[in-house]
Amino acid sequence: MCTLAGSYERVLATADDLIKDLSPTEQHTVRAGTAQRVYGLTG
Repeated sequence: MCTLAGSYERVLATADDLIKDLSPTEQHTVRAGTAQRVYGLTG
């Protein structure tokens, strides 16, 4: 997570704002699905 442009909270709020119009499933894919896929996580 890059925090050069703002605090962690601000970066997270911006990311949340960018995906607010997505369905819950799509939001989950953006938030958790990428990490699960890239790092082989389960759950």
